[in-house]
Amino acid sequence: MLLRKTILAFLVICMLAVPLGCTPASSSMGSPEPEIPKPQDVVEKFLGAINSGNYEEAWNLQSENLKEQATLEEFRNSLEQYKKYFSVSKQTWEITESIIEGDRARVRLNLTTYFQNGTAAQRESEYLLKLEGGSWKIDRLLETP
Repeated sequence: MLLRKTILAFLVICMLAVPLGCTPASSSMGSPEPEIPKPQDVVEKFLGAINSGNYEEAWNLQSENLKEQATLEEFRNSLEQYKKYFSVSKQTWEITESIIEGDRARVRLNLTTYFQNGTAAQRESEYLLKLEGGSWKIDRLLETP
């Protein structure tokens, strides 16, 4: 349990320290199927939800694998503790690359974290996503040196 909470805390900290386009599809009946957001759109929605405090929306954008590692309550508490401890006021990001390889995707971005004391920190992050239930879901976060 301690290892699980440690891993959860690390994942949450990694997530925080750091254009909506769709692909048309059609069914055999001729009517279009719902459009699926691109992987970079999912990452932007995830970070935006965290920024605005909508932790349930962010949690739901994670893969089942990540959801098994932390309940919504644990996810929410970890993010709130991180924001409070480090006095984070907001984050901004710029997607620098998005690559789809079959049912997997990589999204790289530059993340800027702004603190309440007026300072900011920048870093690069890379999110790994996978297709799950017909939607892209965040599966892992890789830190780039």
